[in-house]
Amino acid sequence: MADQRPPRCLKPPGPAVSTRVGLQATTGFSLVEVVISILLTAVIVATVFGISLSSKTGDVKAERKLRGAVGTRQVSAMLRNYITGDATVPLGPGDGGNWSMTIPSKGIQDHFGTYPCAGARNDYALAPGDHCLTGVLGAFENPPFNARVWYHVEDAAVVNPVPGCPGCMLPSVTITASWVDP
Repeated sequence: MADQRPPRCLKPPGPAVSTRVGLQATTGFSLVEVVISILLTAVIVATVFGISLSSKTGDVKAERKLRGAVGTRQVSAMLRNYITGDATVPLGPGDGGNWSMTIPSKGIQDHFGTYPCAGARNDYALAPGDHCLTGVLGAFENPPFNARVWYHVEDAAVVNPVPGCPGCMLPSVTITASWVDP
């Protein structure tokens, strides 16, 4: 006997209903997804550039602070020589004479009592008042920074007077460096 299989139906029984509505792609991205990814990329790139720029600016500012600190330490060391120096030396520790902070061999000028660092004077380095020094910070003193080292001297009473010197005064010195950040 011959094979008795039922005939094969190509269409399912029942009314013809299509379950597909329109053409939909199953791969690719929607416009909303593309816009969101572009926005996220822009935010990330802006953040990275901002961080790198601020770190570079921070490095430059730190270098300026370091230059100022080196200048103030240098002036502090030089003034220490004046406080502890031998008073019998006629010219003092520097080579400018009169125990002055004007030291031509180092290119340092003491502009005592003048603002803004004008008119070099050859006054005593520990004379009470404001002293503006030029030549300490080198090229950092040129525009646009115009850096300067200032020190202010005040006479302060000695807490434990030295025998034989009642009412002796010791200089109290405050040293600062200033510059313009362009």
